[in-house]
Amino acid sequence: MLHLQTRAGRRARRFPKLAFFAAAVFDSFPFRPHAANSLINMPTPPQDPNPSPSSPTGTWVLVAMAFFLISLSFLIASRRNAVDIDLFHEMCLARQFAEEGKFPQTDAFAYTPTVDRVVHHEWGTGAIAYAVIEQLGFKSPGLMGLKYLLVALICGFCCLSAKLRGATWPLIVPGFALATIIGGQIGYTTIRAQLFTMLFLAIQFCLLALDRQGKKWWIIPWLILVVVWANVHAGIVAGLGIFCFYVLFRYVEPFLRKPDTATLKNDRSNHFLIAVAIASMLLLLVNPYGTNYPFYLWYGTTLDRPLINEWKPLLATINDPGFLTLIGVSLLLALVGFKDSWRERPFEVFVVLLTAYLAFKHVRHLSIYAVTWACVVPPGLMRNSMGSELARNAKRLAMPLGIFALAAGIYCMANAWNARFWEMQVPAFTEEEEPSGMLYPVGAVDFLKEIEFEGNLMTPFSMGAFVSWNLYPNVKVSIDSRYEVAYPPGSIEASFDFYDAKDGWQKSLESDKTDAVLVPNFKAVREQLDSLEGWHLLYSDKMFSIFTKQPITGEPVTVESIEFDWEF
Repeated sequence: MLHLQTRAGRRARRFPKLAFFAAAVFDSFPFRPHAANSLINMPTPPQDPNPSPSSPTGTWVLVAMAFFLISLSFLIASRRNAVDIDLFHEMCLARQFAEEGKFPQTDAFAYTPTVDRVVHHEWGTGAIAYAVIEQLGFKSPGLMGLKYLLVALICGFCCLSAKLRGATWPLIVPGFALATIIGGQIGYTTIRAQLFTMLFLAIQFCLLALDRQGKKWWIIPWLILVVVWANVHAGIVAGLGIFCFYVLFRYVEPFLRKPDTATLKNDRSNHFLIAVAIASMLLLLVNPYGTNYPFYLWYGTTLDRPLINEWKPLLATINDPGFLTLIGVSLLLALVGFKDSWRERPFEVFVVLLTAYLAFKHVRHLSIYAVTWACVVPPGLMRNSMGSELARNAKRLAMPLGIFALAAGIYCMANAWNARFWEMQVPAFTEEEEPSGMLYPVGAVDFLKEIEFEGNLMTPFSMGAFVSWNLYPNVKVSIDSRYEVAYPPGSIEASFDFYDAKDGWQKSLESDKTDAVLVPNFKAVREQLDSLEGWHLLYSDKMFSIFTKQPITGEPVTVESIEFDWEF
């Protein structure tokens, strides 16, 4: 008997679940020997230190964490409350469509040469913004409400994606906090189509996580998402690219786990994904431009834009050591997280590295990298011994961490409140000699509207759409921020050369089509126009001037005020 007890004790220590099951069986016998309790003498199983979400404590902690993430995202988004330049030409197209009753296929806003077929890949964003601002009458508050709704949804779907992949809140919360700091600086604008791409990408990662769980109902929502995404932003290229790589890796993963060609050849469980990928590609044709749209996507995504800051390399655009350190930390965490599980999750490793490469190549893709990171890296850390240990330790401190998250959330929301996060900004003045942010010629546009100016106005690249929104159809512009969407190669470069007063800048004025020129006072061409024969100063304020061909009677209008009010 002593030998039996000793061996049973060893088994109990090795297999605690078997021991508990055996004890339950013994307890169920109507006549059990008294020695049964001593035969299997096991300690009480440890309790999970993580409060259950259904308990009051667990619910409170999760609410505090969610409040912190939303508040942090709102704080970052409040720094980008200036209206994005692209929103105006998007809404101009929507307004034209609403007034004419048919979808425009050619340009109507520029007096300079444009492409034969204008394929506006962001027309859906303009339609949504125009509906909120004009047709529903919500104006500027409605636009800001739409922005923060999108930011909150991005937060929610990124966290949901990480949870569906197995991460828990001790890794999801700091993971998304890091990602939103990195991506929000670029993506949380008011409002550009990229914000929709961030949301749709987070939703896509949720749907792919459902596929990993063996579910199939995600296919219909995905196909619907493809149609919407394709008509809102060219970021659909990123979505379809990621999906195709996902399909590829679903076939490759079994081979990485077991290097056997027979395994790869006999796995037919993922064949349906090929059909979904083909259907997704075909759905690109569901748009107002038909077959022209895929050809534009190829042209637009391969075009080099050296004059636009957001299309420049990350290291050539951002020189903040702290921010660059955060990006480096995110890459290091990704490598640590997938160190032990890259064979099981090669797609996640690949997509993080791919989006990181795109972010370093073009800074605008930093937002795509951030969303990808938030969706897949916290689960990778969860599968790592260091990450899982961190999660266990955090669970033991659930209550103090919840209190900290609540305090941090209140701090972030207070700062967002001080920044008046609900107010849309249309900056019209800065004290910087070389403005780093966006400026709008609010005073100059108000003046042209007041004198009922009609004609062709030469405008800078970043200001033409604002002029069109306020003065079309009485005024047509020379250029705006649609870039390759509307203008042939060389047009943007010629505009930049003119305002920088580079050699041959006068050629832009030789055409009889230009009636007036809108000039930022900080541009080199401003002083040149003062002495250019045949051009006369018509209006000037602290930031902008207007020159015209027509001789004026009296003195030019000079505005000393630096405050201009503008609302939708």
